Amino acid sequence: MSFSNASRSMHTCIGITSNKRKRRRPTSSDPQDPRSQDFQDFQAQSLACALPYQDATHPDPYTPYTPSPYTSSNGKKTNFYTYHLINLINLLLLLLPYLPSSQAAALGTRVVGGTDVSDPHAFPYFAQLADASCAAVLIHDDFLLTAAHCERRTHPFYKRALFMSTEIREGTLRTIEYTRAHPSYLPTLQDYDFALLKLSQSALVDDHGQPTGMQILPINRSPNYPEPGDPLVAMGFGKTAEDAHGMSASLQQVQIDYISDDTCRRQYGADQFLDDVMFCGGVTGGGKDTCQGDSGGPVVDVTRGVLAGVVSYGIGCARERFAGVNARVSSVASWIDEIICEASDFPPPYCTPRAAPPLPSGVVTVRVTNETMGAMTLYMTLDDYPLEFAWSLTYLGQPNTNTNSNNNNNNNAAIIQDPSSLSSYLMPTKNELYVLLPDSIEEEDAELEESFDNLRPGQYDLEFGDNGLDGICCNFGDGKLELVNDLTGETVWEHDGQYRGYLQVRIRIDSTTGDIAVVYESERFRPSWEQLASPNYPPEFDTEWPGPVPEAPLFSFNINFKFDAYPFESDYDVLYTPGVLEDSAQTLTELPEEQWTTIDSMDGIRHGIHNRLVPRQYVQQEAGWYWLKVSDLGNNGICCQFRRGWISIMAPIITTMDNGFVWGSDGEYGSGVNVYFFINEDGFVAHVYWIVAEDAVTSTATSRSGEADGFGHDGTTSDQKDDGDDTSATNSNDNTKPQNRHYSRRL
Repeated sequence: MSFSNASRSMHTCIGITSNKRKRRRPTSSDPQDPRSQDFQDFQAQSLACALPYQDATHPDPYTPYTPSPYTSSNGKKTNFYTYHLINLINLLLLLLPYLPSSQAAALGTRVVGGTDVSDPHAFPYFAQLADASCAAVLIHDDFLLTAAHCERRTHPFYKRALFMSTEIREGTLRTIEYTRAHPSYLPTLQDYDFALLKLSQSALVDDHGQPTGMQILPINRSPNYPEPGDPLVAMGFGKTAEDAHGMSASLQQVQIDYISDDTCRRQYGADQFLDDVMFCGGVTGGGKDTCQGDSGGPVVDVTRGVLAGVVSYGIGCARERFAGVNARVSSVASWIDEIICEASDFPPPYCTPRAAPPLPSGVVTVRVTNETMGAMTLYMTLDDYPLEFAWSLTYLGQPNTNTNSNNNNNNNAAIIQDPSSLSSYLMPTKNELYVLLPDSIEEEDAELEESFDNLRPGQYDLEFGDNGLDGICCNFGDGKLELVNDLTGETVWEHDGQYRGYLQVRIRIDSTTGDIAVVYESERFRPSWEQLASPNYPPEFDTEWPGPVPEAPLFSFNINFKFDAYPFESDYDVLYTPGVLEDSAQTLTELPEEQWTTIDSMDGIRHGIHNRLVPRQYVQQEAGWYWLKVSDLGNNGICCQFRRGWISIMAPIITTMDNGFVWGSDGEYGSGVNVYFFINEDGFVAHVYWIVAEDAVTSTATSRSGEADGFGHDGTTSDQKDDGDDTSATNSNDNTKPQNRHYSRRL
């Protein structure tokens, strides 16, 4: 198993090029040096997300190409890329005899330094994802751990895992109910590359309660292990050489060593390799590694018998100067525990009970309701390639009662928003009533009919997927979809089948009449990392939030700054001026800067570290106004697709006479934010103003369809917004000129 550049599931991009402003580093002549032009050119190529070969029937970039059962000798469903790929392979075959003997041998090499696994019980915790050229590891009865980048981005119907086999695409089958990527994972970066897969049943026993032979692999919980030189073992069906053209047909294992963090940091650069969430594995001189197709698979600490990491990414496969990078499991142990406790059908004994105890024997509860139940039938005509088709019906619950559902012009009025708390994020988002997975229907142009009655009032999602990314119509048939309300016989919705890879239709059943109405329709599938309650990480999930408090009891404060992926863009200044509590925000903003005294400055180039918290303490200060002036050269704050940074001010506050939270921001402040806070003559913070640039508000509104994130760009937590003492006010919008947003809070 050798590796290729970037994510190791045929995912060839470490990051996505962006409009973030970058400062060129000094160059070096050493091609391994992250400062060298060769290295930067290679990174730029990797970051460009150039997708591997895709054909019309197997188009997903995360699955290696295999000949499609639909591709016939007459060329049906082949494309431009197929033609050139065949020519390229033929050219390589023609040139093979003329290569130097060492290069010719390399093209035919099997797993570099690895061996075949002949015993299917050798790694009873290993799973292959049948639909996604990735691997996973069993860490609980009904939970697998894999890499977040393995989650497909085309539709949600890749839902099967295979266990206990040494042959690819064979083994004991289990269905995956849903995927939960780590809330701090971003597709543009590689840190926190974890996802949990909830199985529909236990992997340890079969339908008759008999043991399957599968076993749980304990996770590593210590950040101090493994240590440099410790033996590790990895396994998978990945490519057997960096330039191989497909997956290995048999399961492979490879023995590697834990590479020191310092060595790995020199290889990949401090901005790319983060030792608290990553570690490297390989051997001195190269020659042993994992490769494309092994992503998400286990990396086992042989000495301690625990799961040390999951395969994540790398540059090349088994190269001398680049070890493979793995996601460090110990960094997310608490997150794993929390999700398993919230969502597993077999919660471990250390979990807090989720539900009330069962009723005593003989006690029966009866639900009495006057609601009208709905009934509907879905009619589906498929195209010439029915094996590509999948669909499901999911119950979502009642609409948000805080919105005005009578406003038919406002789609948000009837849409259930994304989960708004950690608990709802952890729990299943679906009550799946029906699912048809790909490869289920073989009859061409099949006509399907599925009826549902006694449907509870509320909202439902109809989701359709197509592995060919060409829907169910047009060039290869005349498929169509139709939804009928069985109570009235009325056609509620119909579609001509032109939806490419994914189609979502949200409907609502009225509790009074049973009428069915379409809420909205979308062709954009959102992976689990896009379905979080908020695009921002800290308030809900970051254990470091809101940072430390000052050690001094009075006349002191802390500014805690957590950077995004581009720390060099961030700067802030702390200034002071005498004043009185009654000074208004207008008075402070109009005060010439010459009347402010600078007491500190932070320069991200010198002080910033990617995704790291940098706290600063200010003690023995004077009474008066303090101005925190934050700027961002990229004009996009410190959040969202470039990592979820944040800022907080902690100080003794007048309401509690103790250290507490003064102000904070989730980083959605665009080009900058200005915060003014007043320390009174007793040494307590008594008032705070903050002003956010209008560009931050605009970017927030478009990033998540305007949904509330519970910790907004205005710098307050949701409970503070509802505080009766909050005197927040915003300038009225000007249709011709953007206005800054002004906020105020008396403590």
